[in-house]
This record gives sequence, structure tokens and C-alpha cells, in this order.
Amino acid sequence: MTEPRPLPALELPFDLDVDLPGSKSEANRALVLASLAQGVTRLEGATLGDDVLYMAEGLIALGFDLDIVDADRGLIDVVGGLPTVEEEAQIYCGNAGTVLRFLISVAALVPGQWRLTGDAQLKKRPIAPLLEAWRSLGLEIRDCDGGLPVTIVGGKVRGGRVRLDSSSSSQFLSSLLLVGSALDGGLEVQIDGPLASPDYVDLTIETMARFGLRVHRQADLLRVTPSRGLSPGQLAIEGDWSAAGAFLVLAEMTASRFRGRNLRSASHQADRLLPDLIAGLRAPGELEIDLGRTPDQLMNLAILAARRAGSTRFTGVANLRLKECDRLAVTARELGRAGIEATVTEDGLLIAGGGEPRPCVFEPEDDHRLAMALALIASMRPGFAVRQRRCVAKSYPAFFEHLRQARSNHRAIALVGMRAAGKSRLARELGARLAIEVVDSDEIFVRERGAIADFVARSGWPAFRELEATIIARELRSGRVLALGGGALESEATRDLLREAAIVVHLDEDLATIRERIGRDGDRPSLTGRGSVEELDEVHARRRPVYADAARLTVPPGLGTEAQVDFVQKELRRLCSW
Repeated sequence: MTEPRPLPALELPFDLDVDLPGSKSEANRALVLASLAQGVTRLEGATLGDDVLYMAEGLIALGFDLDIVDADRGLIDVVGGLPTVEEEAQIYCGNAGTVLRFLISVAALVPGQWRLTGDAQLKKRPIAPLLEAWRSLGLEIRDCDGGLPVTIVGGKVRGGRVRLDSSSSSQFLSSLLLVGSALDGGLEVQIDGPLASPDYVDLTIETMARFGLRVHRQADLLRVTPSRGLSPGQLAIEGDWSAAGAFLVLAEMTASRFRGRNLRSASHQADRLLPDLIAGLRAPGELEIDLGRTPDQLMNLAILAARRAGSTRFTGVANLRLKECDRLAVTARELGRAGIEATVTEDGLLIAGGGEPRPCVFEPEDDHRLAMALALIASMRPGFAVRQRRCVAKSYPAFFEHLRQARSNHRAIALVGMRAAGKSRLARELGARLAIEVVDSDEIFVRERGAIADFVARSGWPAFRELEATIIARELRSGRVLALGGGALESEATRDLLREAAIVVHLDEDLATIRERIGRDGDRPSLTGRGSVEELDEVHARRRPVYADAARLTVPPGLGTEAQVDFVQKELRRLCSW
């Protein structure tokens, strides 16, 4: 077998602003609901990863009217209406548990014989509780011993009340709720035992509400009344928080910045909680974190935990054994392959932390979430490769392209420090070394407004600071190094902006050198009304703590320009390395 090429590691912290794939969880729920509703629905942003494509193809095989209008934009037109002509077909679901479980319930409504199957891994995933619930409603199920393939004889069931064990997957409950209103008499579901991943049921209920369908819930009893539902016309699929997980964790580990333009903070997607989980892992010492609500993020967070000092115990994710692969066992195995100590526990993983990974070729078992998580290690240390990269097409086809963009979209670097510290000279040399654009806020001011001393004499320092802050906000963007005026950080707005958008580097030159340079220049406007040399101690005492607070890196005094460039480049690489 040919060895895959190692993934290139990051050279600098990145600044990545992308549209994430649409949530496959929301898209597949919307496809089912649109197919059953009255009217025509246009889905927007329903990224055609493997799971969404399997769902669309499965619904078409069942006789529903779907048209993929624009695959790149995720535009799908769905003409609602239950097929009435009895047919038969075989429907392949790949390794998509959501597709299989949802289509079992849709097939129960459609006249005909529908044989559902999938790949070898899908055949291992549980469906027996869902099938048992349907049998209690009178559904005829053939050729099945609790797994795949399964044949559904549809079109003959009525509603009623069922009991359901959803401890291994919330998808069983979501599957029933999505079609419950299309059953004569509606549907009541009594949940027995704990419910896995309850946030995904909330997502189901929210998506149903967009089609005018209500779920009435009293404790563990959920009821859906008969209704065909009504198309909302257009329905935008929001960005996928699960897909964002790998980049959010990578940004955390590399002093980088990541924004998903189509993420919604008020989303019902469970993985919207990831930023809080990441923040929790900043705490020192031994940690225990329950991921019962966000099991899909176990693999990403395990990488972050492996890098922190102290052990991390992740709990509440026993059901990950039943996903695209046994994610607990495979994650522990692959981390071990890289020399990172990880132990499978009864309901999660124990990560020792503090290890230094050794180069290897990762084997993610065709699991999209594992492939993306393991690529994080490869992005921070040379010599790592990931097999079966195409498996990310299941949920995030553009993942490795976005990772390539991260390697080339460098985060802005802002140089701060006292006047005459040498920021402009360092910016020019650093920009040349890193092959990135150089911007000097004072030079831009002079070009646009004339000499700084003349402007301050006319209008005063507050007016200058206001215009300076405007220039910095305008010019601060990725792929640039900016040299800022000595007093730029006196603006709170500028400090907040730099904290969010840049790696701040403090050029901490010694006062003797600064005093000699200012005395030699002799044309700098006074900041306090005293001479520019005489006021230096006072100004330095006021500003130096501000620089220190804002800076990610501090260049020590006494270095020549070339040594300063070497220092900054080395430290920037350290920030994004393991």
C-alpha cells in the first residue's frame, strides 16, 4: 500500500473565515419534513456531503419528488406529498446512521416493499429498538434479525402509542417524531430509560416547528398530533457546529483565529457548546468532563487534552462505540500510535496529557470525525499523514481544502512598543522574511493627513488618537504585519481589536537606546508638555504595563534587527507547534 504524503504543518498562526458545510443533522431532518409537507420547499445551504446525498437519493427511491438544483450552493427543491403508487426498491445508506433510521420510518408510510441496507459498519449499528417500536404499530418487517438488510412493507400502519428505548441513540426518537404527524391518529412515544444526546431531539422539534408541527411533551411522553405540515417556502440550513469543531480546537492550540460565517450562536445543535468546553480545558491539573451532550466532539477535545498538562477524563460517551467505528477504541489506538497515552474507560477516554507526539501514519477507519481530529496533530508537527482522507466527504467535503487555506492565511501581526523602539524597521524586515505585506500606521497617517507634529499642534492628541484608531481598524487584516504608533494602545477600542484579530508583539527596547534615538531625531511632538526626552520615564512607566498586558510575544531589548526577526519567527512557529 502506498504511504500517503504527510500533511504540511502550520508555519504561522492562521486567520480563517469560511462558510462551513450546512448541518447534515438539520438538512436530513428538513428533507424528511419537506417531503411530507404541503407545498414546495427550497432548501438552501444543504451541503451535499455523503449523508445528505444518501438521504436525498433514498427519498427519491421511495418516490418523493426532489431536485438538486445547485450542488455547490446546496439548493434542493422538494415537492411535498406522500407517494401513493406501490413500488419496491433497494435503498443504500452507506455508513449513515441518521439516513437509515430516518428512512425506516419514512418507508413505513409509503406503499411498497423497501429493502434498506448499508456498508459493513452500518450493519453493526443498532436499529432494533426502532424496529420494535414500529412492529408494535403493526408494521410488517421482513428479512431482519435486528440489523441490516431490512425490508419494510410500507403504507399500512396507523398511529398510536409506542414505548422506545433511546439509550443508545436519540435518532430512534427523532425518526418517529419526524413522521408521527403523517400517521392517522398521530403518535405518542413513551421513552424508557435515559435518552442519548437529547439536544438532537430538540433540533428535531425545532425543525418540525418550521413546518408548523408541534410536539407536546410531558416528562418522558412525547405526542405528535395528526397534521400534514406546511412548507415554509425557503429554508436556510445553518452552518454545522460539529464540522466547526476541528478548526475551533486547532485555533485554540495555535493562537489562531477561526470564524464560521454561517454558524448561529443560538443554534439547537448540541455542539454549539464547544467553545465553553474548550475554555474549560484551559484549567490546570486533573479534569473530568461530561460529553454526554456533545459526543461528536470527543475526538477533537482528546487532541486538545493530549497537549495540556494534567490528565483529562472524558465521560458520558459510551454510545460512541456504536458510531461509524468504535470511536473510543480507535481514538485511543491512534493516539497511542503517535505515542500519546489514552485509555478507554467504561463510558469514555482518559488522556494522560503532556505527551509529545511522534510521527506516524494515522488510520481513521473511514470515520470522518476521526480523520479531521487526527489532522490537527499533523497540522502542528511535521511528519504525520492521514489515510482515507476522502471519508470527510460524509459531512465536510471541503475540510482539507480549508485546512490548506489555514496554512496560507496568516493571522495579522501587530508590533507595539515605545516610540523609537524600532517597530517600523522590524516590520519591514519581518515582512520580507515571512513574505507578507507590511503596513505602518504612522506612515499612513502622514500620507493622508500630513505631519503628525503639525496635526497635533492644530488639533491635539485626542483627535490624533481617534484617527489613528480608525486607520488601525481599517488596515488590520490577515496576512499583514502592522507597525503601530507608540500610543496606539491607549485606545481601549484598539486594544480590544488587537486582542481579537492579531498576534501582538511587544518590542521592549531598553530606555537608554530609546532616549538616544529620540534625542538624535529631535522632531517628535511632546506627549505631556515636557520635552520628548524629559518625559520618557513618565510615558514609559504608563505604557509598558499596557504593552505587556496586550502582547502575546515580547522581543527582549538589546537585539539587532536580524536577531529580532529570528526571535519573532521562532516564537510564531512555536505558537502553532506541538
